[in-house]
Amino acid sequence: MKAKSRFLALLFILCLFWAPAAYTAEEHFIDLGDGTVKDKLTGLIWIKDPQSAPSTAGGMLWIQARNACDELVYGGVGPNAWKLPGISQLQSLVDEVNHSPRIDTRAFSALGEPYWSKTEDSGAGPKVWTLNFANGEL
Repeated sequence: MKAKSRFLALLFILCLFWAPAAYTAEEHFIDLGDGTVKDKLTGLIWIKDPQSAPSTAGGMLWIQARNACDELVYGGVGPNAWKLPGISQLQSLVDEVNHSPRIDTRAFSALGEPYWSKTEDSGAGPKVWTLNFANGEL
């Protein structure tokens, strides 16, 4: 019983140590003033409102999204500078404090529909991962 309680205590301490820190928009993102924000934790630059970016607004197939990103000129950058993010990069934007939407709306517009990633789902044939910021689900 003592060994089990020590294990649980250790597990609890590890969970606290690995728990994601909650950051405010000001601590996590720098507004670059051109429709983009820079993520201070990853160094990545994100479009604040993807619906405002020409050629990327609205629903599209994955190949269309990938091509639109490759051709995009936005925030003084492009073409060939914007890319679809990997799923872990998208997950870095999930706000662990807010529950709906699961993204910091002070830095981004409320993103309701799933967003494509470049990450292939190795267990599901020719599919890629998406992330829905309405609920933070893959």
